[in-house]
Amino acid sequence: MRPGHEPLRHMRPVGILRRGDAGGTGGPPPMTTRKRIAISLELEWVLKHHQDVFAGTQAYARRCGDWDCILSPYPERLIEGTRGASPFDGILARVTRPMAAAARAAGIPLVNVWYSSPVAGEVTTVAPDFQEIGRMAARHLLARGLRRFAYIGVLRTERAPREELAGYAEVVRKAGLPIKAIAVPDRFAGVSAAWDSFRRAMEAWIPGQALPVGIFCDRDLLARYVVNALTRHGVKVPHEAAVVGYGNEDLICTHPEPSLTSIEGGHYRVGYRAAELLDRMIDGAKIPPRTIHLSPGNLIPRRSTDALAVEDRLVASALRRIADASHAPIRVGSVAAAVHVSRRTLERRFRAALGQSVARYIAQQRVERAKRLLVESRDLGKQVARACGFPSTEQMWLTFKRVTGMSPTAFRRQARVERDARERTS
Repeated sequence: MRPGHEPLRHMRPVGILRRGDAGGTGGPPPMTTRKRIAISLELEWVLKHHQDVFAGTQAYARRCGDWDCILSPYPERLIEGTRGASPFDGILARVTRPMAAAARAAGIPLVNVWYSSPVAGEVTTVAPDFQEIGRMAARHLLARGLRRFAYIGVLRTERAPREELAGYAEVVRKAGLPIKAIAVPDRFAGVSAAWDSFRRAMEAWIPGQALPVGIFCDRDLLARYVVNALTRHGVKVPHEAAVVGYGNEDLICTHPEPSLTSIEGGHYRVGYRAAELLDRMIDGAKIPPRTIHLSPGNLIPRRSTDALAVEDRLVASALRRIADASHAPIRVGSVAAAVHVSRRTLERRFRAALGQSVARYIAQQRVERAKRLLVESRDLGKQVARACGFPSTEQMWLTFKRVTGMSPTAFRRQARVERDARERTS
């Protein structure tokens, strides 16, 4: 789960940075003047996006050297219970209305990282660009040849899923294709009525859904539940339904099979940027209340979308040939020969079905495989290149940069920085 999807809103762990304490061992030496920062991020619940935001704040705290972090679920009560000097200098939190009111009355700067906060429009807020997340999911599913789409999420009560749906629908409708949105409750554990509501929604939707279909779910655990529901109805994932989740929760995405394609939210950078802004505000910078949207992380392709849907049987055969040879060098001419047509015929039919050339599609599939290996293995660049069918490391670098806008090294470094920071703070 994540900002914009908060089934456990009643629990709000907070961190506070206090001026004057050493703040543990191994960090920067004590300074004469230190900043006390309250951080409220629901850390009781082991949710990856909460941990990633916290990891980002701690990376900034280590860098600047004058922050003392104190965790407290209700910083507003510390403010209200203190006479004279405030117990801290700033608040970085999933801001509630009482928290915002207490901070405002005490003149304490605060930055919000909860996109669905009731005061998100009244305070400085940092969050991922959820519309772009929706666009990323749609573009990925379109590239798999899908022509029918569904979105499943907490649409009635949460802001982030509505933003995701807007971006998702924008890309799908621009392609002139249909989309169905299915609203579900925001939590199931301990709430049997919510689970029953979810199952009824699946029973009402799945039997009448034409296949194949591309599905985007607003969180990884929900995507798992949807995969289970599809399986109960005899729908094969990924061949008849391709599923994308959000959050890139490692364990949920990789187990059980099929592994789950997911989008990394970039919450580590949300935490770091929020901390930067709060530090500037403490130092006197006037930052007007607004929402700052940060680019999301990467889409990590896995088994749940590892299939292609096209009605042209010739193109479908070519796609299977490319998929089977994703680990080896393959050329357009060899694909045409394998399906017993001329290269010109294959190119024409391929463009009509998928809107792109055979060579571009092959390059994209190699890059998708490379992404997975870069994130999930420690293989050297030349080993990744060989496993993805690139003739050389240099060719992989050039193709990867052209397709994604970043080098393989930068892609892997970004994934590892966020993972390592999360492990240090977990």
